[in-house]
Amino acid sequence: MGQRANLIVKSEGKVEIYYTHHRANTLDKDLFWGPQYALGFIRSQQKLTNEELLDEIWAEGGAVMDCDQKKLLWFGGEDVTSDVPLRRVHQSLMRHLWAGWQIEWAYEGVADIARETGRSNGEVLCDRAFDPLNLEQIFHPKHPLTTVITLQVMDQVASIKFPYQVGHLAMQGPALAEKLQRAEDQWRLWDGNCTWFPSGGLYIDISRCELSMWTASYFPLAVQRLTGLWQGWSIRWLKDGFEYQKDRAGATVVFPNLDEDQLIGARRATLLRPEVNDSGADMTVQIAEMLSAEKGIRSINVNPLALQDAQLHLPLQLRTQLFDEAARSLRERSK
Repeated sequence: MGQRANLIVKSEGKVEIYYTHHRANTLDKDLFWGPQYALGFIRSQQKLTNEELLDEIWAEGGAVMDCDQKKLLWFGGEDVTSDVPLRRVHQSLMRHLWAGWQIEWAYEGVADIARETGRSNGEVLCDRAFDPLNLEQIFHPKHPLTTVITLQVMDQVASIKFPYQVGHLAMQGPALAEKLQRAEDQWRLWDGNCTWFPSGGLYIDISRCELSMWTASYFPLAVQRLTGLWQGWSIRWLKDGFEYQKDRAGATVVFPNLDEDQLIGARRATLLRPEVNDSGADMTVQIAEMLSAEKGIRSINVNPLALQDAQLHLPLQLRTQLFDEAARSLRERSK
């Protein structure tokens, strides 16, 4: 178990690579408060002497803090990884506390992290195979919304939701478009309303052989990988630009309209939550002890790295002050 990430500092021309076994899903909270606290958090993690980076199978987050160029490139966290409007507000709030810095989301995940450190894609990317999907069995209005697909044939446009991640669907290749056309009758099962924000979308224009894709999360080498699969098609990689699909799909898909104050409030509730002891290291020990008792095993070997969990602890009063300053600044800029 774990939430693994590489955290990298570039300073005075030198590169320091750190590893955390448990903090990938808390990076939105750990990096939020400004460069001083972020640098301390990163340097409290396990420093790697072999400088080996996690690959795309194991990395669930990552960051490069370039102190020379004043640039932070990162991905990770929980809610912000799957919700574009929420992350955009989060990044805007961060920019106040990181004044003078460039804050960017790593849309290509570990590929971006490797690129920023002068490493090759081959060190962090894997040959990933996705099982073919039987799409005819997953058309159902009660399925949880993950991805929205819009299909255009000539001037006819239709949209529907899927419970699969956008990358899994896109990596099906042109067979995806063929299956969607054959399941035409199933499209009527959905009324087009999104009750919550999708985490990705595909716009497939069959007449023009154009595939457009956006995702809230990240997709290493999206264009290269999709071009190899969708031969003869034009690939448009929109990063998190859901607006392209929203504008072209018209009434066939209606995205939730969340105002800025709602999103700021959601971030406030998360970032100012009272601190609890959520140490991944403690949890690892508890699980090992439980398994040992249940299975009658005298001892269970645990990776030493899993027993290290350096957390960022900031007093609630300080976090409240910093967040409220950032929120006031954002609201003033939005007027």
